[in-house]
Amino acid sequence: MANKYNILHENIKDLSENCPGLEGYFFLLGGKIGYCFTLACMWGQAVLVNDERTYFQRLDILTKNYSPNRKLSKIVNEITLLRNHHFNAYENLIISIRAFLDGLLLYHAPFKTSLGLDKVDPDLRVQDAMASARYVANRAIPDNQQSYFQENIRENSPLNKIFDKPFIGMQKDYDIIVESTIAACQNVKAPFFVLFSSMRHAVGLTLHMDRVKIYNSNFMSEGKVYFKEFRADQIKEISDELFNKSFYFEITKDLLTLNISAYVSSNTGNKTFPLLDYLVTREVRTKLNHYGKRRLLQNHHHKKRAKFVSEKLSQIKDLNDVSTFMDNERKLFESKQLRNNPFSHYKNNRTPKSRNKNGAYYRIIADSISSMKNL
Repeated sequence: MANKYNILHENIKDLSENCPGLEGYFFLLGGKIGYCFTLACMWGQAVLVNDERTYFQRLDILTKNYSPNRKLSKIVNEITLLRNHHFNAYENLIISIRAFLDGLLLYHAPFKTSLGLDKVDPDLRVQDAMASARYVANRAIPDNQQSYFQENIRENSPLNKIFDKPFIGMQKDYDIIVESTIAACQNVKAPFFVLFSSMRHAVGLTLHMDRVKIYNSNFMSEGKVYFKEFRADQIKEISDELFNKSFYFEITKDLLTLNISAYVSSNTGNKTFPLLDYLVTREVRTKLNHYGKRRLLQNHHHKKRAKFVSEKLSQIKDLNDVSTFMDNERKLFESKQLRNNPFSHYKNNRTPKSRNKNGAYYRIIADSISSMKNL
């Protein structure tokens, strides 16, 4: 199977050498290097406007293995020179390749674009998805006889970053991170995408209709697919795809450090991505469930209390509510009176018979409260 990444490089080189107006693009893009961050962001914008179809059609054109006698540059030049012509869908796609390459450069090396060189936008000094997205067109190509040159054809979907945090952990930790990420995704009631990135690589993720899609530009090297799809409940498989396959070269001493960013369109009403909420709650529940399975000669009633609290936390979605519930649980354990308590606790708020602040159960509660305060 042909390596689509290599073909992409060769076709961009061909366009750069033989198409007026595209001179030097291959050099500006850095030659035969990876475009993982760039392609992931452009795919993400396509997700936000619900038009992955056009994005992949453009990639199909750029990753096709053309004959030496009829290279992509020849096709682009012929169609671009047409005048007084009703362009069909394929011809419109060919013409849009120029805009696609502009998008590549804006994301990959914005400081090399005219916008950056002329200091039109001071934000275009380094790779910045939100800064570049303001200028990248991603409107669907019309399927009728409408010309791509018609006015008002350009349309973009600026990105709005609603979450941005670094994470470090072993694979078992990424199982929890993936599970929490998907739970947070299910909370977003609008098109969105999540970017997992390191210093050397970037991978996109989105969820639609209980299906998780992972976009990794390196899949093109296999010559088969642009993305892989999973069921939302395939946590282990998704975690393995990220940890052991997509970012295996970034693992140091069994630890992987990634930054997780979530984006929605700037005109989207829902601006929340409660990954930390789910992540913290999941971690607390894991500790409580582990405690509930221990064989205890003393304080065995704490096991039942731990199971009750774990189940209760599974029903609370907001991190502020989780924090309030846990703080009230600590106060009950310390025999303090509660005021305006909105939650029911174990045995109708009765405190346990043994209140050992040095005990394992109390430490889980106290440590959880401290962790939430430090977020």
